[in-house]
Amino acid sequence: MTALAAGLVWWAGQATAALQVRVEIGKAEGGPLPMSVRDLVAGCVLHATGSALHCDDAELSFRSEPGGVSQLQGSGVWSPSSWEAQLLPSTLLGGTVEGQAHYLRDSRGRGQADASLRLDGLSYEGASGRYATDKGSVALDVLALLDGAIARFDVRLSSSAGQAYVEPVFIDLAAHPLELSIDGVWDSSARLLRDLNLSGSQTDLIGNLSAQISAIRAAGPFRIEQASLNARDVRLDGLVAGYLVPFLAGTPWESISASGSADLKFAVAHNAPVAADLELRSATLKAAQPASAIENLDGSVHWVRDGDAEPSSLRWDAANYASLPLGPASLRFEASRLGLHLLEPMRQPILDGALVVQRFALADVGKPSMSADLVAELEPIELGALCRALGWPEFGGRLSGRVPGVQLRDGELSLDGGLDAKVFGGDVRIGSLRMPDVFGRLRKLLADVQLRNLDLRQLTQAFSFGRIDGHIDGDVSGLRMLDWQPVAFDARLYSSPNDPGRRRISQRAIDNLSSLGGGPTGLLSRGALRFFDDFGYRRIGWSCKLVDGVCLMDGIEPTEDGGYVLVEGRWLPRIEVVGYERRVDWNRFVEQLLAVRQSQGVEIR
Repeated sequence: MTALAAGLVWWAGQATAALQVRVEIGKAEGGPLPMSVRDLVAGCVLHATGSALHCDDAELSFRSEPGGVSQLQGSGVWSPSSWEAQLLPSTLLGGTVEGQAHYLRDSRGRGQADASLRLDGLSYEGASGRYATDKGSVALDVLALLDGAIARFDVRLSSSAGQAYVEPVFIDLAAHPLELSIDGVWDSSARLLRDLNLSGSQTDLIGNLSAQISAIRAAGPFRIEQASLNARDVRLDGLVAGYLVPFLAGTPWESISASGSADLKFAVAHNAPVAADLELRSATLKAAQPASAIENLDGSVHWVRDGDAEPSSLRWDAANYASLPLGPASLRFEASRLGLHLLEPMRQPILDGALVVQRFALADVGKPSMSADLVAELEPIELGALCRALGWPEFGGRLSGRVPGVQLRDGELSLDGGLDAKVFGGDVRIGSLRMPDVFGRLRKLLADVQLRNLDLRQLTQAFSFGRIDGHIDGDVSGLRMLDWQPVAFDARLYSSPNDPGRRRISQRAIDNLSSLGGGPTGLLSRGALRFFDDFGYRRIGWSCKLVDGVCLMDGIEPTEDGGYVLVEGRWLPRIEVVGYERRVDWNRFVEQLLAVRQSQGVEIR
């Protein structure tokens, strides 16, 4: 509903005509309005003095949802060469507002305009919930010099109270006051914004920020011709928590936190980045999924799109990944175009060993064709400490090996050839290694594993399983792990066929193997054989196929009574270990196998 009232009033004793204008609108919404407006009333008293038109006692009131009742009051004067407007202290969206604006044009048609606006206690929430303010305070000052199609402008904005939300970023402006200034030139004939200079600061967040932009073309496709950004003394804790984490919600990095400070330079040409420089000082980065951190990170990173970049270098005091502690290290590399490569080998201490990266390169970063090239060597690491760090069953020995080459493509990490390692005096080869969605929340690993000539004495001593002398081979095909826990495989362990050495097995090992297969235990300790500490054997064999959380077990060969042979005896007194249990819950199997370390035997059900 709209009502318009106008009247011509002659004030007593004067020859001045006054026209009172009043507009009433019941409801307005949509279009350019960011909110629903009701009960809008606008009006003023118009009168002329010479060539000037005055608007006295101007008022504008309305009710908005959200925001409540707003009432604005002011006055204005317009003439052919100038105008000015005054906004008296008024209520707007739950707060107060006042301001003024002026314009003056000279005889050559050049103009100057300035305006100032002060908002306090502003509270507003958009209907979509994507932006809001609470008791916000804003000061805005604008100066413009107008000459035909050219407008030179200077804008200054500050805010030091209240809170603001622009999806997904929330800022407490009382704790982190913001100051911004922008000056430049607008060419309306070419629809070109040029010679832009931006500077700003935000306490304990973005530090001191400055930017220079040569031109932004608004006609046709948006285009930044050339720009540079400089940020000094950036507080990483505030920057990451305030401006980065909100955009990472729902990703594996949503829990990331940081401390320290940084300087940043960034250059753009023709809408594309062309150079970047980052200086880090005492930076610490932490993430919960996966549990990882890097502490006291210092150094510089330089990148260019074209040509060769200045060498980059980083160093850190400590780090960890998935609860695996990493020692101090440093690296030097060159980053250019869409890739980077090491300039010299890097040595990263891990527990009492180290990973030595001899060659590493990335290409086509951010593209589906992204690839990686890695050659590395693992210096011996004490297995007990490694298992404790990863929460795995603890056993002894040392782990070492060589990574011949790694490929990263379409988010999948794969191994060229096989990963060779030395453990328990034998050889382990991991082949067909793949990690699909390597940057995803759920870590997956697929591989085939080959064990050759592992020393059974070292292996059984590590697990307190009882003593077994001899060597063993093994094959694990179709290994599938989720978050480092096996969910599927087909495994077989068997005596090394070409082992000429001693093959003996203790009473405790016999009992544990028998219970592993669901057979009787303790029989040897109750008869005449209790006087023997160990026994000779010809071969050992056991297999497990893990399917849907169940281990399907088998041995060397079947027996007539439906069992399967786990240990085939040799010489007198001859023993034979037979298993009968063929379906075992995997998690319970692992729990009870680990119990061997604290007991004299286990019972597998």
